[in-house]
Amino acid sequence: MKKLLFYIALLNIFISIFAQNKNCDIICEDAIYVKTDDYEGVILGPKCFNYKSIIILENGDTIPGQPPSENMWKPSIKDIEYAEKKIKKYVTKRSKRMLEGGQGYERYPIIYQNFDKYVRQYYGTYNKKGEKILNVNFLWRVDAYEMGWKCVRLMIADGGSFYWHISVNMKKKKCFDYWVNGIG
Repeated sequence: MKKLLFYIALLNIFISIFAQNKNCDIICEDAIYVKTDDYEGVILGPKCFNYKSIIILENGDTIPGQPPSENMWKPSIKDIEYAEKKIKKYVTKRSKRMLEGGQGYERYPIIYQNFDKYVRQYYGTYNKKGEKILNVNFLWRVDAYEMGWKCVRLMIADGGSFYWHISVNMKKKKCFDYWVNGIG
């Protein structure tokens, strides 16, 4: 009976390990998984970019993306907490004035009403002035889990407001480079 229980426990461990790999719950050694009541994301450190990023096209094809600048920094949890507040305020204001990327059109979500339905990929770069820039990719949660979002930086072509990006200048405390994918 003890042997049977041992083998069942061992089988469960193997199933757990293989399921994690399939769902990409294992992230690179330089990444930090973040989850709060308000958001879920992964902080991608510079070592995570030893792997190439992936661009996913609307038809499901993938092509290699360009790795980001070698001039990177790793955001902290405090950086993420600060940026999340700035982003939510900025995007809500912008989205209410002008719906972009098909927001509210047919099946496309209105971003400011659905922040909790996105997962985030955070990564830091420096601009030409040496200021820290926090870049954030927002990916529709249901789709992101099928794409291995914790393993590699994803750049999605098309998809409307299911996918969008924003940057935050941490020194100037300003959001910029806000873009929502097109609906091509």
